[in-house]
Amino acid sequence: MKHIKLSPKESFEEGVFINRWAIVIRYKKPFIRWDKKHYPWKDDPQFTVTKVKPKIFLLPDEWKGHGSQQPRPQAAWNYRLKMQEKILKRFYKVLFEDELMQWCEDKKKWPKNRTYKLFRKWIDVLFVDYVTDMGAGEIIKY
Repeated sequence: MKHIKLSPKESFEEGVFINRWAIVIRYKKPFIRWDKKHYPWKDDPQFTVTKVKPKIFLLPDEWKGHGSQQPRPQAAWNYRLKMQEKILKRFYKVLFEDELMQWCEDKKKWPKNRTYKLFRKWIDVLFVDYVTDMGAGEIIKY
């Protein structure tokens, strides 16, 4: 595959929307407090809610729930929000446990009741509707 070097402006102009959308998750203070409780060496000032990098999960476009069949823009928006909540409720355990495992492999130290409510209290979730691929090279899965 031939790789093309583009300037940032050219990359943006050449970028294309891909058939994915994203969930971005970030830790809230309760998550950080839990982690520091078990790992006091993480009292490093760099380990704060604002310093820990978010994580992005790509989702298939067909899960987006466009709501285009809805007669009014507000109805379409409400439909999208319901679809997002439905998806999040379906996958929150996997997301939550993946995040806990990243920081603590000892499952005995994990919260006992990993409910949806606790997930939302510990982790901030942002849905991103459009994802643009600005790279010229092939996407590689690891």
